[in-house]
Amino acid sequence: MNDRFKPQWHLIQTLRNIILAGLITNLFFLWIQPDHYPNNTFLCNPSKRFSDFIIWIQFQKYSLASEWGCPPFSLLVATFWKEIAGVTGSLVGFCLYSILFLSLHSRIIFLELGLCGKRPDFSTWAILSFLSYPVLFEFDRGNPAWMVYLSIYAFFYFCRRDKYQWAAFFLAIAISIKIIPVLFLFYLFYKGKWGAAICSLLETVLLTFVGYFIFSHFFYPAYSMDLFVNGLKTYELIYAIGGGGLAFSCSFFSLILLLLRFYAHIFDLSPAPFSWERIALTYCNAFTIGAMASVYTWIWLRRRKMNEHRVSSLLILCLLLVPPVTGDYYLLLCYLLFFDLLRLDLDSISFKIYSVCLGLLMIPKAYGVFFDDVNTGVLLNPLLLIVLLLCLLFSGQKRSYRDDIGLKTLHNSSSLSNSMTNRVS
Repeated sequence: MNDRFKPQWHLIQTLRNIILAGLITNLFFLWIQPDHYPNNTFLCNPSKRFSDFIIWIQFQKYSLASEWGCPPFSLLVATFWKEIAGVTGSLVGFCLYSILFLSLHSRIIFLELGLCGKRPDFSTWAILSFLSYPVLFEFDRGNPAWMVYLSIYAFFYFCRRDKYQWAAFFLAIAISIKIIPVLFLFYLFYKGKWGAAICSLLETVLLTFVGYFIFSHFFYPAYSMDLFVNGLKTYELIYAIGGGGLAFSCSFFSLILLLLRFYAHIFDLSPAPFSWERIALTYCNAFTIGAMASVYTWIWLRRRKMNEHRVSSLLILCLLLVPPVTGDYYLLLCYLLFFDLLRLDLDSISFKIYSVCLGLLMIPKAYGVFFDDVNTGVLLNPLLLIVLLLCLLFSGQKRSYRDDIGLKTLHNSSSLSNSMTNRVS
């Protein structure tokens, strides 16, 4: 293997070991705390296994439209899987759904690791592909988050190959399934591809209209955009303010909400329902949006000398931290952070801190239960994401491998020249 790729493979092996050790450690904690089961499991309650997929395809009272606030195109995709499950049965439909996700995901891992000078061995590939916490949690829930993850991966893949028409299309798919990827339009602005950004917005509008037309005319005539907007409000009330998504969320607001509930528990306070949560969400939204705007401004001012992988990593971290609720299945985007880290230009100390924190994000951390089914992972995941963000913002820049080779070549040439001069003299 070329010496150039030794740091990358050291990182790959480190991440593999962290994932394997983290999974074994969490299973040990689960084993020694049987009285807390199932609240201490790093997955959801076994009685709710695969429930995101089941609800998604069954349209129970059309909760996706009325409570979850899913965009119209997402409902159209759900209808596709509903028809497949109707023909094959829910279990077979879920198996096909999961096999598609795992096969595409594992193929991406194989391809990305293969860019580091050699093919990965089977154990490394299998551990990174199937045993990380985001993959296990996504498989447990059956959430369509993996479609967003793959679409965002395809977006960056085509951007870095200057195929911006395809990049715009896949970004439009991601936005049409889950609105928050609209944040990645800034990456196109950063690259100076304003036309691609406009094209992506137009394609998003088209996909949304097509989804709305088909779903409202052929599957649910009562569906309307007002129902969609009310669904977003209901989702905020149930999962953000009401804490329904707190048990498995890695957003900044989930950290604030957890600390708020700690405070109320310690001082035995009983405020009016949701009063504190509403105020906290308002201030938290203002803070996170302001912080995100500051990050975007910082990127824009330094755009001519910033590594594009550092920019994409910053945008991914903003996407994970800014929404009021970010389910742990969206930690699949940590794989994109990992791919970027293989090409990042961080200084030595920041690189080590970043690598360890990224590895910890990809393992389960249910070492104890605070209340109900809220475990220590809810506290640790947002903190780890914040550390990653700070590393990217304030780390120095190291010399690249090419620069090191150039200096060595210059030094060797100088030594050879001096030697020849001495011989002549």
